[in-house]
Amino acid sequence: MRRGRVIASLAVAALVSAALVVPAGADDPAAQASTSRARVAKSRSVTLAPGLTFTTVTKPSIPLKYYVLKAEPQKALSIDTAMAGTQFGNYARLSSIGSNHNAIAGINGDFSDSGMPVHPFAEDGTLMTSGLSKGASFAVSRDELDSYVNNQNVGVEGLNVRSGRAFAIDEWNAGDPGGSDVSAFTSNGGSRQDPPRDACAARLFPDGAMRFGAGGVGLVRDYEVDRVICGSSPATLGGGVLLTARRGTSASNNVINDMSGGDQVRLTWRVADWRKTMDVIGGAPLLVQNGRKVADDGCDWYFCDRNPRSGVGVKADGTVLLITVDGRSSSSKGVTPEGFAQIFLDHGARYAVNLDGGGGATMWVRGRGIVNRPSDGGERPLTNAILVLPGNDNDEPNPSRVARTIVSRRAAADAARAAMHDPGSTGGLLDLLG
Repeated sequence: MRRGRVIASLAVAALVSAALVVPAGADDPAAQASTSRARVAKSRSVTLAPGLTFTTVTKPSIPLKYYVLKAEPQKALSIDTAMAGTQFGNYARLSSIGSNHNAIAGINGDFSDSGMPVHPFAEDGTLMTSGLSKGASFAVSRDELDSYVNNQNVGVEGLNVRSGRAFAIDEWNAGDPGGSDVSAFTSNGGSRQDPPRDACAARLFPDGAMRFGAGGVGLVRDYEVDRVICGSSPATLGGGVLLTARRGTSASNNVINDMSGGDQVRLTWRVADWRKTMDVIGGAPLLVQNGRKVADDGCDWYFCDRNPRSGVGVKADGTVLLITVDGRSSSSKGVTPEGFAQIFLDHGARYAVNLDGGGGATMWVRGRGIVNRPSDGGERPLTNAILVLPGNDNDEPNPSRVARTIVSRRAAADAARAAMHDPGSTGGLLDLLG
């Protein structure tokens, strides 16, 4: 297999092509000026580690300032995702997350809804959530050979080994089951994801190690059924995985009640046909696909105005680009999604997706601290992040056990409130989605 191969399908999801459209760029000089020699850009680069460079780009005439981390994972580097804490609802500053993981550098991650990622998220093989909303995903294979960005989302499947019954798990730490859905809950959901009332539930405990599926596609783990409970009160997690379905539905009758204590249940999560994927983080909208802008339609919503932004992209050779744009200041006005797509194209991206922005747009480098100028005036605590680590990610395939510095409840509440009122962050995205 060729090193650095970028894999992604060519289908554009309806969410990207219809709901998450972005402006044509009439008011965004960054989008207009990409081919103009009249606009002079100043660039300064430094090598942080073998295969990792940090570049600052300034375009005073726009004005615009942004920062690029260019990582070649094949050169003694690894790309990792990291959560602010072991449960949703926790927040931490990017500088703390990066330092506690011994990272070289990193940027903020996904949009957050009260401490929970809006899109799918997995860390070191553990699926934390299948996501509250559909969007695009980013991942790098465990062996760092393949980089993925596209409008794919996580799918979860189950198999009752005894009966041979296969079933879909519709939500994983992403809400109560509706209709005949099956929803899964784990301790990672914290208080943000409580098991439902008036449901049937099967509690499972791990019965073996994680392993990749056929061809390296999907992450598989066997579990043993502890007990099956139906009742009006919520079932307790007890440290396991709780599969739930509404009482009286086909899912509760045929999937949950088909299980008995001691049964083996095999759970598999995957993102399309992405190979050896253990870390996944989501965002929206998709900016670049197969080397062209897909963020190029009209949008008159304030999310599409010029804002601070962060995003991740991949080049044809597998190089990962992490980019953060300053905004809301006299030295840098920010960019529209279309302008952001153009920046990624200017740096050779083949695919790219927008992450959380506004006051949450943050980049950190070890020994330098926060290198951009967040529009909040300081670091806004985050739910998750993308990190560049030296060497291999030694936490895989086990969940990270690195201690994290969690901010206070007051600081977390302030961060959640700021994100929900920020046009470039969660508030703007959710309003755009309607």
